[in-house]
Amino acid sequence: MAVKNKKFGVLLCADDTEYVKKVYGGYFGVFTRMLEEEGETWELFRVTSGEFPDDDELETYDGFVVTGSRKDAHGTDAWICRLLAFLKKLDSLKKKVLGICFGHQRIVGAFVPLFLVISFEEETVKLEQKRESVELPSE
Repeated sequence: MAVKNKKFGVLLCADDTEYVKKVYGGYFGVFTRMLEEEGETWELFRVTSGEFPDDDELETYDGFVVTGSRKDAHGTDAWICRLLAFLKKLDSLKKKVLGICFGHQRIVGAFVPLFLVISFEEETVKLEQKRESVELPSE
């Protein structure tokens, strides 16, 4: 029985620093050195520049890594909104996704809505960000 080589994508959410370029060849190198096993294929997608995997190729991937970023995980930059929609698509396809820092916040944000609670206390208005409580499916 032939063993299928696994294929993963790194959804890079940050620009490479000069240090990381010099030491690792970029953040992609950091993640592949940490996670890659023999025989696997890893591809880089610079999502901050609008690079995402093609929809018709998603079935060929075993999983994705969503990296850290200096950006606010709850920001409304176009690429962050597109990433949110992409993560929902990956979930519908039952793809494995690993989030690192910003990445895990974006994964949670894709499925647990953020809302504001407004309360009035002694002539002041208090705004709080809250998340709905959700029940996670059991497997």
